[in-house]
Amino acid sequence: MKDKVTIHEAGMSNGSEEVKPAPRNTLEENINLEMLMQLKVAFDEADDDGGGDLDQEEFVEAFADILGNMSKTALRQMFMKIDANADGRVDWDEFSTFMLLQNQGKQSMQESDSHAEYVEDPDPPDSRVQDSLAHRDMVDHILYMSSGDKYATTSRDGTLRFWTAKELTHLRTVHVGRAWLTDIGLLKNQNKLVVSTFHRALQIYDATSLETVGKLNELEYTPLTLDCWVQNKGDSSSDRLASGDDGGFVQLYSVSERDEEEKQMYSDHWKIDRLWKNPAHTDWVQKVRYLADLSALCSCSLDRTLCLLDVERRGAIRTLVGHSKGVYSFDWSQTYKFIASCGMDRHVLLWNPFSARPMASLTGHSASVQDVLIIEQENQIVTLGIDKTIKVWDIRNHKCLQTIVDKTSYRPENKMTAIHYDPSRRQLVTVAVRPKAWPLRSWEARSGMCHKDPGDTGKMRFRFGGAHGSAKITAMAFDKTGRRLLTGAHDGTMKVWNFSNGSCLKTLINPTQDEITGIEYVHGGFHNKHVIGVGWSRKVAFWEDGEKKQVTTSRNLPGHADDILTVALSPPSTMATASYDGVIIIWNIDSGAIKTKMHAADLENMLLTERAVEKVLFLSNAAGMLAACGADGCVRFWSSVDGNLCLEMHARHASGESLLQMCVHPEGRRLVTADSVGGIKVWDISKFRGQTVKSGREVMKELLYFQAHTAAVSSTQYIVKEQGDMLVTASTDYNITLWTIDGIRIGDFGRDSWQIDDRVTWHSREPEPICGAEGSQDFVDEDESVAGSEEGAREDDAPGDRPEALEPMEEASQTAAGGWYYRAQQGGAREPTDVMHDLRKVQIGEV
Repeated sequence: MKDKVTIHEAGMSNGSEEVKPAPRNTLEENINLEMLMQLKVAFDEADDDGGGDLDQEEFVEAFADILGNMSKTALRQMFMKIDANADGRVDWDEFSTFMLLQNQGKQSMQESDSHAEYVEDPDPPDSRVQDSLAHRDMVDHILYMSSGDKYATTSRDGTLRFWTAKELTHLRTVHVGRAWLTDIGLLKNQNKLVVSTFHRALQIYDATSLETVGKLNELEYTPLTLDCWVQNKGDSSSDRLASGDDGGFVQLYSVSERDEEEKQMYSDHWKIDRLWKNPAHTDWVQKVRYLADLSALCSCSLDRTLCLLDVERRGAIRTLVGHSKGVYSFDWSQTYKFIASCGMDRHVLLWNPFSARPMASLTGHSASVQDVLIIEQENQIVTLGIDKTIKVWDIRNHKCLQTIVDKTSYRPENKMTAIHYDPSRRQLVTVAVRPKAWPLRSWEARSGMCHKDPGDTGKMRFRFGGAHGSAKITAMAFDKTGRRLLTGAHDGTMKVWNFSNGSCLKTLINPTQDEITGIEYVHGGFHNKHVIGVGWSRKVAFWEDGEKKQVTTSRNLPGHADDILTVALSPPSTMATASYDGVIIIWNIDSGAIKTKMHAADLENMLLTERAVEKVLFLSNAAGMLAACGADGCVRFWSSVDGNLCLEMHARHASGESLLQMCVHPEGRRLVTADSVGGIKVWDISKFRGQTVKSGREVMKELLYFQAHTAAVSSTQYIVKEQGDMLVTASTDYNITLWTIDGIRIGDFGRDSWQIDDRVTWHSREPEPICGAEGSQDFVDEDESVAGSEEGAREDDAPGDRPEALEPMEEASQTAAGGWYYRAQQGGAREPTDVMHDLRKVQIGEV
């Protein structure tokens, strides 16, 4: 799956001059040959020195009249975007190329991003009323009935319930019995419902009166799944019923009305006759469906296979083998002629029914996938995980378009059990104990012009895809000027971009194909203007930032014995790197020499999974002070000058979870830590100035703990604005979110829109009330955090004692964002979540 680079507005502008809003038809939208000729004339006239290029002031004066809708500040911002190499000059080729690429990129983005997303029903029925009418146990299947425009659901509570399709309100309940209802089918030709039960029975109901009109009891095995179809249209006796059972058999039945003589003998006027039985599987059959195009029955089973059966010849056509674990469900595309299947192994496989091997695999779920839908009218595949995660995939390119996590809690099991698509209303319908709608809402992510519009923030400005071919982007950074974007990928490739128009300025050739995990830009010192990349190669690579478009490494510094996970710079010549084995190395950038190596005192006694140092950063208010966090949940402050450990403290996030990210106030006043289950903590470290302390209570005070995401936090950035301190977080739940430092959610980039100066437009205006939170205080006992040069450890030091991991407190408060939140002595605990393997990065900069 290709990664895309996306640039968002953060609601931040430079300069004091007011930026004029762009007109409806901006320059990029109207660019044509005539306009280019006018611009060329103005460009040449402004070139006073005849050098063929313009400096910033010449550029502003040249186009102030022609581009009258743009202020001088906006023109200066445009100049900086065009001047990506920051040499202070723009020639005509750079300018014209920028304008054309900007126009093409905008059109391409509007074409690709004018799409729709499924959202939670903004106007659901009264939950209190509907909850009282909901099933008492989990629903197993949902069936749409066009007659009456309604849904029927079957449940483990032994009831059959009906709901309006329009408003999803309750209509009627039918008590079938005390047995678990496993499935329901509709005999359209005869307007009859068939219900299968765990008591090894099939029951027929009149779809109008809902009276029992037939049944088949004492079956050999329990029917788990049903499908109904009309064999011959116009023939009232041609309704067919297929079932799959817990014996691995697929069985075909005919359903017909008894003749008058039989009606005198039996109380049931409808009968079910078995036509044939096939031992298609060796384990429970999870789903069976008739594929009219193939004149075949398709079934899937916990025995890891799908089977195609010829209805007329009563034999197997083909067995599809590809899943490593049980198969839960499948769907058939009549237009594209393929089968999509899902199951316990978390993969969605796409099959050509005439081939024994899958033709594609959709990966991304972090839990078993229990249902799959193919929605041809939307060109989508929709999958449902047992962790309440819905993923929407593009049929044509197999990309994941959207990930939905249902935050509603269900009982008796906290999961969704089935999913359906309503084509007339263009909405998904999920069920747990009652139906829930997810309507499709169209939206358009518009690119901004070259200036920022202070009223429109959080919207996408520009996007370019396939930045590294099919490889995933694993690291990003800006250069010193903030005008160029540096990206690194899973395949070891590195590139430099003009992110304003998506043009690749340079390719940094890497001698290895190992994943890049961190990027920094060096500006100053002996190695002025260099790009640094670290990663799984275990070396620190340098690329000179010169005029060449293809740049090879100038240095590769060895030193680490394991994969490097993070890198940080302290200008002009100090660098810190940390690796999976827990070792931190301080480097002299100019000479490439190792100044010191550091690690936790009891590194050798730690489990391998607890050693990794995930993030390092330098504090600006304490010379040479390095903060580090990692898999053991601890925050440590080291002196990069002598390698001494000044402070060590367990951060007390969720029990057993790793600290993955940190960021710090530019003046070192506050520290933010983030963990592998989406939790964020904010700390007051204003009293810490690099001194050695023996108690975290003295210098590190916890202010806030809140749930920012539903999965691992992969990137954080601290922002100081006139409106107050803010925080940007990115996560493997595919959200990039802007917060105030007090935990108020302003919005999600690319999804929400806000005005940074207008709190009414924010997603949340205030955090939820915090009971009993008077002031702020930390949680650390006097003896929990012990640090000092004698307790820190360089590479050859003997191990010492390490503070034990502390359980988080249980009491939590719910936020408007659906997470948990506390101040001072209130803690938050949540259930562990599987963490997706590819962590995405975010960088926020001024344009």
